[in-house]
Amino acid sequence: MKLSYLLSDYVSPKILAGPYRSPASSAAVDALREDTEYQELRARLARAGCFDRAPASYAWRFAVLAALYGSLFTYLLGAPAWPLRLVACVLLGVVHTHCNFLGHDISHGAVLSGRLATEAAGQVFNTLLTGFSFSYFRRSHTLHHYHCNEEDHDPDTMSVLWSVSQHESTKKHGLGRLATRAQHILIPVMYAFWAFALKSEGIKYCLRNRREAVADLAMLAAHLSLWFAISSHHLGWSTAALNYAIMTLVVGMYLGLIFPVNHVGMAIVRGDQQRRFLEHQLMTTRNVTGSRLRDFAFMGLNSQIEHHLFPWLPSMRLGMARPIVRGFCAERGLPYHECSHRAAHRDVLRHLRCVARRRDARYHCERREAVRDQ
Repeated sequence: MKLSYLLSDYVSPKILAGPYRSPASSAAVDALREDTEYQELRARLARAGCFDRAPASYAWRFAVLAALYGSLFTYLLGAPAWPLRLVACVLLGVVHTHCNFLGHDISHGAVLSGRLATEAAGQVFNTLLTGFSFSYFRRSHTLHHYHCNEEDHDPDTMSVLWSVSQHESTKKHGLGRLATRAQHILIPVMYAFWAFALKSEGIKYCLRNRREAVADLAMLAAHLSLWFAISSHHLGWSTAALNYAIMTLVVGMYLGLIFPVNHVGMAIVRGDQQRRFLEHQLMTTRNVTGSRLRDFAFMGLNSQIEHHLFPWLPSMRLGMARPIVRGFCAERGLPYHECSHRAAHRDVLRHLRCVARRRDARYHCERREAVRDQ
């Protein structure tokens, strides 16, 4: 199954809510409604106030991020000396990533309830300010949530170059095969270019789905005008492009530190393995422990288990939900994976190396068989 088909046309029976819900999801919704353990956990979180809306907190984030973005961009237009310009670009990369975090919460309906308001806010924070496509992100991320680490259904496990499972590695040929064999070395180096790849994928998705992505295309045009028309007018083409490149490299490195630790190295689910939603999310997701600084860096998404179980839960309440979910899992004998950031990265690299070595061993075996058959 090609990723382009998955994102453009595939309607998943596991998508329980959101803009892509269809009659095919009714059975999954009914099964979740009848899952007494899941409903008991949801009731405990509700009693603790975890699902309460947080309009003031989100309004504060809206204002601060928009002000920081505008101030730093305006500062760059003044052509400061390069050391200060570099600092401004790095800070803009951090602000850019936090705008993506906000767009992520918006896409889950955690911020606004109205469909038009959600679309407008998502387009501003996830397309206009950052150059990512909100429609692409929402579609891809919705599939990821309900098919987490599921072979041929989770877009986050599907790549032309890399393989996060043996199933994916067996489908690689040519450059993909070579990249997989060295992925545990290459992927950390390539983190810096991750944001470029995501922006490119978003643009391609919008061009393939022009009717559904009219707003995205308009916002992407405005984003490019902001950075390459206005900036070029004040700074010249080369300086404007360099500023944008530095900012985007910072975004990629930030994403590389935050997101692989959530799922890479956790259980891989085959398409024929049907599990309850609760079990599926618990076996494929890990939490990262840490300080308040780390909570801020992740914007609460280091409580990834809680986020995957209840995607619409406001991110600033995930930490509140964490001890409740942890205690519930211990009480019911359910898995709950939690470790430090360093340990999580070690697990990620160990898993990538394991897949690479098996791919490498299979490659040499195929070569020996080819030579023998000659």
